[in-house]
Amino acid sequence: MKKPIFIVLTLVLVFSCSSQTDDQTQNPNINNLGKGDTPNNDPNFSIEETCFDRKAEILKGNRELFLSDNLRWSCSDVAGVNTNNEDSRGQEYCEYFAALRIPPSEEGGLFGESITLGRNLETGSTPLSLTLTEDQKFYLEDHDSDVLGSCVFTSWHNDSNLEIPACESECPQVQGLPIDADKFRMKLPFNGNEAANYLVEDCVNAGLSGDYEKGKLTDELDPYHSDYFRACVLTDRAGGLSWRKSDTAVCALSMRLSECGCVDDAVDAAELLVPIVDTQNSFRGFPLGGWKSINSLPSGCSYVELGDNSGTVVVCDLSGNDILSNSNDLKGLCRSRYADNIVVHIPIPTQAFTCAPGDNQYASTCTDEPWIVTQ
Repeated sequence: MKKPIFIVLTLVLVFSCSSQTDDQTQNPNINNLGKGDTPNNDPNFSIEETCFDRKAEILKGNRELFLSDNLRWSCSDVAGVNTNNEDSRGQEYCEYFAALRIPPSEEGGLFGESITLGRNLETGSTPLSLTLTEDQKFYLEDHDSDVLGSCVFTSWHNDSNLEIPACESECPQVQGLPIDADKFRMKLPFNGNEAANYLVEDCVNAGLSGDYEKGKLTDELDPYHSDYFRACVLTDRAGGLSWRKSDTAVCALSMRLSECGCVDDAVDAAELLVPIVDTQNSFRGFPLGGWKSINSLPSGCSYVELGDNSGTVVVCDLSGNDILSNSNDLKGLCRSRYADNIVVHIPIPTQAFTCAPGDNQYASTCTDEPWIVTQ
C-alpha cells in the first residue's frame, strides 16, 4: 500500500455569504500544494530550530501532552499557521469551522439558509467572510446575547467511512445542517487514520540516535539528549511535519516505545494506538475532550451525539454579537476562543505494553511508562 504524503493543502480568497452558496469554493484550482502560511515557509527554515522552539512550547507549558493513559494536544494550530495568503488552519487532526443560518433582515423575519464558513472541501473551502446587510446588523445588535451560530470542531478522520448510528432515526443537526460525512468529516489528506497509523509505524521503526556534535543550539545540554527534540527531528525524517504538535507528540510516544523495548513483532503499536479503519471496527477518529479530562469540554461547548460515543464532533456557542463583530473571519474567533481548550486525545492501552529496554543507548532513561515524555 502506498503511504500517504504529509502535505499541506491551502485555501485562499474570501467570498460574500450573501451571494455564495455553501458548496462554492474559495479556490477551485488548488494545485499549489505545500505553500500555505506554515511555520516553515521561511527560506532559511531549520528543522532543528523549529524543534527547539516546539520543545520550549510543549514541555515548558502548563498543560501536559504526555499522560499515563493518553496522549493529547489542543485543536488550535501552532503560531504561524494563518491566513495571510492562504488559509492553512486545521492541521492538528482537528478541523474547525463556523456554522449558522443567515440572520433575518427584520424583527420577526425568517432566518435564511444554513451555511458554513471556513469549512474545508475536497478542493478549497467554503467562504471565510459573511457579508451582512444593515438590517441584518441591526438584528444581530438586538439579539447580541442570543446563541445564533456554532463553532464546529471535528476529529472525524477523512478516511473513516463509518455510518452515523443516530441517523437511523433522524440525523442530528447543527444550525439546521444534518450531520453527514460530507460536511462534518475532516478533509485535509494528513488528517486521516491511515496517515496517523503510518506515522506511528515509521517512528517506531526509524529510530534516531542523534549526532551529539551537531545541532547544538544553546550552551546548555545538547538538544539531541532531549527525548522530545529527538522525536521532533525524527518526525520530519519519518514523513511527518516537525512543526505540528500532533505529529511530534505521536512520534515521541512511538519512538520511546521503541527505544525502551515496549514493542516487538507481537505488539503492533500502530494498530493499538490507531487501528486502521475498515467496515469491521467502530473507530471514527481520535476523541475530543478538554484538559481536565477526556470527557470534559469548555463552557459553551457540547458533543454532537452521533450514536457511537466517539466524541469526534463538538459544537461551541456563537452569539449574535460574536457574528456581528467577527463576520470577516468567524473561523478565527473559533480558534482564538475555543480551539486551545478543545483537546484531541489518543487513549494509550497501557496494559498492552511491557517494556524491556535491554542495552539500548537510551535504556537508562526508560521509566515504567517511557511514553510520558518530560524532557
